[in-house]
Amino acid sequence: MNKIFNIKRTKMVDEAAFNHKPTMLGRSILCFFLVFSIATLASNLLTNMPIVYMAINSIEGEVISTEELLNAITEMSLDSLPWWISLLTLFSKAFFIVAPIIFSMKLEKRSIFSMGIRKKGVALEILLGLGIGGVMVALAFLVNLLVGSMSFEFKGFSPIILIYFVGFMVASLGEELLVRGYFMTSLARDVRPFSAIIISSLVFALFNLSTVFNLVSFLNTFLFGIFLGIFVFKRGSIWGSFAIKLVWGFGSACILGAPAYYLTMPSLFKTTYNNVQIVSGSDVYGFESGIVLTVMLIALVGISLLLKTKKSEESEINIDYFK
Repeated sequence: MNKIFNIKRTKMVDEAAFNHKPTMLGRSILCFFLVFSIATLASNLLTNMPIVYMAINSIEGEVISTEELLNAITEMSLDSLPWWISLLTLFSKAFFIVAPIIFSMKLEKRSIFSMGIRKKGVALEILLGLGIGGVMVALAFLVNLLVGSMSFEFKGFSPIILIYFVGFMVASLGEELLVRGYFMTSLARDVRPFSAIIISSLVFALFNLSTVFNLVSFLNTFLFGIFLGIFVFKRGSIWGSFAIKLVWGFGSACILGAPAYYLTMPSLFKTTYNNVQIVSGSDVYGFESGIVLTVMLIALVGISLLLKTKKSEESEINIDYFK
């Protein structure tokens, strides 16, 4: 059993640890909180500025009080927002790419390769991730359809969906660079890989408590992080996990019609949730609040633990980790 959880250290961690002195976990978590907060603040400012502008225009009178503005923003329903707000939300995640890269390269003097941006086998890793993500979306579709927890109605194809695919590329790469590429590898310099996976997944899930609907949502966010973290260590880069997250996000939102980032996006299908939302999820948070995804992720975590580490990315350094 211990051998299964004894995940091997990879070369990207070796590069992250170059000239690194052992440090306390609290410092690594604090640095992640700083980078996460800066990226989130910049992303929210970019997304919320047009919403505030629309709220101001909806208020009559030349003088607008803070209370009136807050009430106007509160009364604006998500469905009433123009379509490009959801697209802007996706592209605003570019700050999740910029912030960890600047912090790692300028302040920690790390190379971008230490964040899992590997040169070799990029196409293969992405294709592998696309395949796994595609299977996840297909299973979610079929299982929910078979158990009757939701129904799907075909809406038709809109070319705008292709732009959303690019938006999900930005959002997926941003989250993977921040959480797995920067934070997880930072932790793995001082603790065992499996501990780094658990800590980074738990911290990210806790930092996103405002975006989860219930205990199932929190658990799914945590399990998804564990699965992606194991996958990154087994493959030695973030390209595969990026592709998995890309297909899952785009597939569930723009193919099946599940909401993403609180917003409804153009999709091929319209999803209707029935009376067993604990199974399928909710019309606010989609599949991420359903136990169908929970079961799927538990199985994926188990399977990924059994996979062999990519030989060319295995570390050749033996170190004594903190106990």
